[in-house]
Amino acid sequence: MSTFFAESLERRSHLAASPVDTGWHFSPKDVDNVAGTHVTIDGSSIQPSYGGRTLLLGSASGSGFVIRLNEDGTLDADFGNGGVANPGLGRLGGSEQSMVSDTLGYTYLVTSKGIARLRANGRRDFTYGVSGVANRVTNGLVNFALDVRPDNAGGLDVLQRQDTHTAQLVHLNTRGKLSAVWSG
Repeated sequence: MSTFFAESLERRSHLAASPVDTGWHFSPKDVDNVAGTHVTIDGSSIQPSYGGRTLLLGSASGSGFVIRLNEDGTLDADFGNGGVANPGLGRLGGSEQSMVSDTLGYTYLVTSKGIARLRANGRRDFTYGVSGVANRVTNGLVNFALDVRPDNAGGLDVLQRQDTHTAQLVHLNTRGKLSAVWSG
């Protein structure tokens, strides 16, 4: 016959969950009203932006939209048209597309047409690249970009795939022009 002994467990504390923020007011319907059409929001493309704001990437009828929310979840009226910017680049959604913002207030969009830069007001920065888009980095189109990181001086580091076995890191200067290449 076996004898079992009960082992005493240590006292445990569970962290309390944060209460729901009832002051946050985001509604996708608000985006539809501003854009004038139903906008599909890509849940994988949510990024923090300067000043506590949030950026969302969305699309409708083949056009891309960038949505900026204030800290309370309302649309940022100072961005684009009432919080919704259409940079006029065609569809921005998809697996290889992404966005990132920097501490200077610029938002960079990696699209199948290249890397576009939006100003803090949501308008395309036409001083960047060609007509606001850096569309050729080196030996290939930018839509092979694997990762994009802004530096602290207005430049951009782009890790791009050249082929199935080779990646390349390039640096774009503040005007979207190639300034350095590291291959490996």
